[in-house]
Amino acid sequence: MAYIEFIIKSVIRTIQRHKLLMILMIILITCSFSILGLVLDQGSKLKESAADYSETYGETTYYFTADGMTDQQYYEYLDDKDTEK
Repeated sequence: MAYIEFIIKSVIRTIQRHKLLMILMIILITCSFSILGLVLDQGSKLKESAADYSETYGETTYYFTADGMTDQQYYEYLDDKDTEK
């Protein structure tokens, strides 16, 4: 018990001697944790946005091809409402 009291008194004595440094350390620690929180929040928002995009658009790939068609046939194919593109 005496050892714990010694540690507490030592910490208090150090804080009283170096007030400016302790205030600066507290401010810098607060800023560091704030920045860490913002970074982690942005990471979670990024994952959520990627999941929303996958749900909305899925993993669909669209291919357009005109192999073996004339230009006129190709553009008629693109303009046709009944064909899937």
